Amino acid sequence: MSASPLLPCFASDAFRFGEVASMTVALTRVETSPVAGYLADLSPLRKQLIVGRGCDLWLSSNALPNPRLMQRLTAEGWWVARIGAQQVLASGDIDADVANRAALDVAAPPCMVQNYDAVEIALGDVSAAPLLAELCVLDLTQFATDAWIPTLFAGVEVGLYREPAGPRYRVVCASADGPYLFTTLGELTREFGGTVIGFAEYFNTALTGGVA
Repeated sequence: MSASPLLPCFASDAFRFGEVASMTVALTRVETSPVAGYLADLSPLRKQLIVGRGCDLWLSSNALPNPRLMQRLTAEGWWVARIGAQQVLASGDIDADVANRAALDVAAPPCMVQNYDAVEIALGDVSAAPLLAELCVLDLTQFATDAWIPTLFAGVEVGLYREPAGPRYRVVCASADGPYLFTTLGELTREFGGTVIGFAEYFNTALTGGVA
C-alpha cells in the first residue's frame, strides 16, 4: 500500500484517513460543516500515459474516445486527454475497468503504456474563480469545457480542465510538485472562503452540490 504524495499536507488531528485503491488518503474531515468552496486530493484516481504510433489503436481496443490535440473527452468512468501528437493521458475512476496494456496486434504500430506519476487536485465553487485569477497565467474563460489546458499554476507546470457543472476544476501535476502546489492552493482556498476537504467528501460534493 502506498500513501498519497499529498498526505503530509493534511493535519492528522483534523482528518480521518483510509485506503482508496491501495493508497492512503484523507477521506473526511473530523468536524464537518457546510463549505462554500473546496480543495481536495484525488490522487488515488489512477493515470496511464500512452505514447507512440499505436495510441489510436490502444484507445479503440479499450473502447475509449480519441480526442483531438489538447482536447479531453470522457467515457464511462474515464477521461482521456490528447497531450501530444502521439501522447495520450488516461485517467480512470476507482472502479473503472479498462484492459490495461491492451494486447495489440503484432503488425500494429507500437505504443508504450505506463503508470503516470502524478497527483490530481480538485477545486471549486466560491473560491475557484479568485484563486484561478490569482495563480493562473491564462484566462480560463476562453477555453471550451472539453479543453485540456497546459499552463503554469503558481509557477508549477500543470494540466488543467474544467468540469461541466459549476466553477469546478481539476489540476494534474507531477507528484514531486504536488505538496508545494497543494499547500499554496490550500492557503488561498481558505483566504477566499473555502476549505480543504477529503476524498470521500469531494465525491459527495460533486454529486449533491455541497458538503454536509
